[in-house]
Amino acid sequence: MKRKSILLGIIASTLFIACKDNGAKVVQPVDDVVNRSGSVRLIGLTFTIVDDSMNERFVPSKLSDSFKNDGMRVLFSGKRGVIPPNVRMIGTPLELSFIQIDIK
Repeated sequence: MKRKSILLGIIASTLFIACKDNGAKVVQPVDDVVNRSGSVRLIGLTFTIVDDSMNERFVPSKLSDSFKNDGMRVLFSGKRGVIPPNVRMIGTPLELSFIQIDIK
């Protein structure tokens, strides 16, 4: 009986320690392309966003149909993706977090 109590105590304390908050935080992706202005361009069959200030091309993920207009001015933010080795792309992949029509 005493052995069962000790064993149960060890198991309970192990579970308690394992479930304890160790201060770990979930890290959200941080935008590295912030509040840029540019224009949507159709290159071949792919819609891209050409940044005005850096003259850089981005291939946005999940670009809604309402923004798929060649020449449309937009403000946008997002997280830059990585181009895989030995792959040629029209622009840098961009995971959009914000996009709106730029009224100038």
